[in-house]
Amino acid sequence: MQPYPVQPYIESHRAVSTAHSGHWGLAALVMGSVVLILVPLFFLTFILGTDLVLNKDWFDDPALKLTTIGSWVIVCSLVGLGLFGFIFGIVGMVSGLVRTQPAGLAVAGTLMSLVAMVFAIVLMLATFRLTDELKKRVRKRGRAAHPDAAATQLTAHFMQLCRTGGPG
Repeated sequence: MQPYPVQPYIESHRAVSTAHSGHWGLAALVMGSVVLILVPLFFLTFILGTDLVLNKDWFDDPALKLTTIGSWVIVCSLVGLGLFGFIFGIVGMVSGLVRTQPAGLAVAGTLMSLVAMVFAIVLMLATFRLTDELKKRVRKRGRAAHPDAAATQLTAHFMQLCRTGGPG
């Protein structure tokens, strides 16, 4: 006597309906939303950063190089996140077609990620143009020749104050 009844194997030609399409679509929708929220924030950051670079004496070539690398990493990450969201949305739509599932979330996620990716690409092109222009202006300003110009000026001023006995 068997402890559990054995069910006969029934072969079905129809794929089992699950929620894969919705999951892929929701992932694409979330990624596209994150990119759409972050792109305007980084535009604002780069606008404020431009003022900082152009009006501060202590912002020299090494600091600009670090800022440039950081901004490139940020914008390329945003484009990559938008691209992954777009791919996830396409996978969700294909899954919906193959498994006969509703694909509304997948379509919404694909469109959201496509728009987000376009905005991120515009941000990337603007960032590349901005960093090239800032490099030219910082080098033209002449502060790139001496990376510690601000520290040297501060030290010279302090030494003068020590020799004279005070500011007065």
